[in-house]
Amino acid sequence: IREIAWRNLFRNYKKAMLSIGVLFLSIEVSLMSAVITKGLDQTHRIEQIRDFEVGVTKDAVARYIYTGTMYNETMGHELLPRELMDSIAATTKVSNKDMLKCIGSYGVFNRQSASMAPRQRSYRNDVDIITELTIQIVPDAWIRDLEGYVKRNELNIDMHMFREADGFLLLHSHELSQPQQAKVGEVIGERLNGTIFENGGRKFELICSGYLDTTEKGVPALNMPWGGSNLNYIVLSEATAGRLGMTPYVYSVSFDVNRKEEPEIKRKLQNLLAEWNQGDSGYSSYYLTARSDILAEEQGYILAVRVVMGVFDGMLMLFAILGYSNIVIMGMVERRTEFTIMRSLGMTRKQLKKMLIWEGVFYSCCVIGLLFCFGNVILIAIGSVMSKNVLYFTYQFPMLEWLVFLVLLLCISIGIPLAVYKKQSSTADLFPHLSSVPSLGGLGFRGGAAEEETAQGFPVKGDQGPEIAEAAEGGGGGNGKKDK
Repeated sequence: IREIAWRNLFRNYKKAMLSIGVLFLSIEVSLMSAVITKGLDQTHRIEQIRDFEVGVTKDAVARYIYTGTMYNETMGHELLPRELMDSIAATTKVSNKDMLKCIGSYGVFNRQSASMAPRQRSYRNDVDIITELTIQIVPDAWIRDLEGYVKRNELNIDMHMFREADGFLLLHSHELSQPQQAKVGEVIGERLNGTIFENGGRKFELICSGYLDTTEKGVPALNMPWGGSNLNYIVLSEATAGRLGMTPYVYSVSFDVNRKEEPEIKRKLQNLLAEWNQGDSGYSSYYLTARSDILAEEQGYILAVRVVMGVFDGMLMLFAILGYSNIVIMGMVERRTEFTIMRSLGMTRKQLKKMLIWEGVFYSCCVIGLLFCFGNVILIAIGSVMSKNVLYFTYQFPMLEWLVFLVLLLCISIGIPLAVYKKQSSTADLFPHLSSVPSLGGLGFRGGAAEEETAQGFPVKGDQGPEIAEAAEGGGGGNGKKDK
């Protein structure tokens, strides 16, 4: 039976390839969708964030700059006070060295600085132009990642100047139009002059190394205290900050804690910051961000994406089942005469069903072989490409989906042919040609027993009896006496 089933598999080569191809592509696309959906799950991005972040608000820094500019109080204001950081360390039992710090300074720049011209043109009018300046000192590891990103994308950024020659990069959130972005190349090498609000106020001069759009794909992640538009946000290397003699202030600190103690620590930090914010005339100078709160806010979006992609995968498999069912049903209809001859040769219904089962198993093995040989390679390649372009992408082999599709594949490869055969068998005139084919029960199946079952399964009409008798006696039209 197995040999017959194997020969039947590729007897019609085109249909076999079509059936196998439909199932392979449908399952592979569904697995690809599962890999991409799991890898891009916002949970992975949120998990890269530390449990808590405490920092100074953007409004507080703007107040410090305003009072310093208006009242000439340019002595500088410590952003995240050391006393507050010590209280945070005592509350969370996390040492200062285990905290990730975002450091930098702040001040104002000269409105006539040519290096800021493209940024100033991005404002709606001259009244909206802001001269407040946020300065962040970035670590060398981020600069190395940025160098790779600039090289891959061939960006017009002078990394040597940024690292070694008092250069700065201006960060923006896709706020420059194409004409404005085209003008950036003209200001590389231009000066930026201004005042840093520290140690009584101090003049500075930097050189523009380029502009960087932080919303572009593949930009190295940077621990920024805040984001948004209408910010004059520049970054410096540690070497440049050292040459300027800059005293780094702490914008924010982030840290991880024991997961079991997280709710209690969160409550204590909220109380601590509430006390510090009370003395700021109704303004909130310090903020607290908890990863658990971010995850809770994004949970609805994450669930919606999972549901949509699940429905998409289900529709793909439904179309695959419908396509495969159509091919199988048409094949079964075309094979009715073949089944008639097999039954007339003595093949029982049980043997015929066994043959169909083996055909389904062989179909499944072919599809599984393609998925192992080519499908997994495609999944790994997609995971590699996505990891290079999306920093938080996490590749996970879809083992659960693989097993589900494997069981589903076996069910439809075996179940659909059997269901069609059962439906055909329930028809009163299942094999219309059987009446003209003599019973040859002894030709290799079960002899008399099979012949008896065949006769019982396919009753001969009364008016066809003489024709069958004549065919059996004459051997299909030959010399009856010689045959006898």
